[in-house]
Amino acid sequence: MKRSLSIPAILLSSACVEEVQDAELLLPGPIDVPWDAAYDGEGDGLGALVPVDVMAYNGTTGQPLTDVELQVWAEVGSAWPVPVDQVVVVEPDDECTECELLWDAGRDEFLHEISVVDILPLSTDADGLARLYLYVDAFPGGDGGADFGDLAVLVSMGTTEETFLLLPR
Repeated sequence: MKRSLSIPAILLSSACVEEVQDAELLLPGPIDVPWDAAYDGEGDGLGALVPVDVMAYNGTTGQPLTDVELQVWAEVGSAWPVPVDQVVVVEPDDECTECELLWDAGRDEFLHEISVVDILPLSTDADGLARLYLYVDAFPGGDGGADFGDLAVLVSMGTTEETFLLLPR
């Protein structure tokens, strides 16, 4: 997996968000992620791809906010946000022996290897939603055992920062 960080994009988008008055975030509640000790090796190509929607809305009127810049990242370095358009499900075959594949344990599907970033900048759509995936390679505290910790995911909208959890189950 490739990792990169885009500091200029984050700084520019933070300035745009501060202009939005009464903007609030709506995040998912804790998300259960099917997990097993066999999946918990970092860099082993086994993990879980978790779909997530976050919403920006006007806290006074309840109306969705369009084109609000957000940033999403995981608290630990064993999970990464992934843009929706980078996820490609594939069927491994003899022609794809050289392909770098990841296995999504939650859905029992193979994916083309994805480029991940530490912080993913997103914009909300006409419905106030920003869609993404989180690729979980390992949960905190697992180290091949069964005592996995929860994984915090942070979403920032200018000066507002909120958190939701991924729970290993």
